[in-house]
Amino acid sequence: MRTWTTHPSAPVVLVLAIVVASCLVLGTAGRGVRSESASTPDPDVTPSIPVEGGDRACGGERFDASAVSPYAPETAAYSGTGPHPVVLFKMDGGAVDAEPRLPADWLSWRYWSHTQLVVCQHLDDDPVPRVAGTCFTTDGSRETASVALYSASYVYRVFEARTGEPVTTFRLAGSINPCGALQAGGDTGTLRALVSSADLADRLRPWVEGDAPG
Repeated sequence: MRTWTTHPSAPVVLVLAIVVASCLVLGTAGRGVRSESASTPDPDVTPSIPVEGGDRACGGERFDASAVSPYAPETAAYSGTGPHPVVLFKMDGGAVDAEPRLPADWLSWRYWSHTQLVVCQHLDDDPVPRVAGTCFTTDGSRETASVALYSASYVYRVFEARTGEPVTTFRLAGSINPCGALQAGGDTGTLRALVSSADLADRLRPWVEGDAPG
């Protein structure tokens, strides 16, 4: 049996194990990050669209304001009362089915032409990431792989889909530990704490569900 566990670095203490593609949190201390399991994506949340669809709408993987262009020029303007359909692009390379995900009733990806708002997730270069722990997998008593887990902050830029005009910008810190979502033999690249779906929805709700400014 292969198990993923987190070795903490003070003040974060995280010990996790995967049993049949689910993660059990054994202990935490300090601020810490929660664990994300490798379960099937929740049907009540809408996945982000693959990153290649947002290169122009989000100004590239390394944000360039001059490179932003309208995502859907033919769609309705961002105006009037909500809800305002929205799409999320993870320009930092985050997995489509990983946290964060948006509520399904904000937009079904099948109806991209109805989109009024584009949300772009970029990795924040400030503050500098710190090592928050180590994810490792074992096969019996033998350790087979280990990966450092880093803290992370993300910049969210929201644009009007029709015009590419900026609507708002904010930052969120990662609070979800991705160790539990790893599969034995999977990607062992850099791991970063992820923003929770709830945290992102809370920040976006006034723009998506409320009245458009003006």
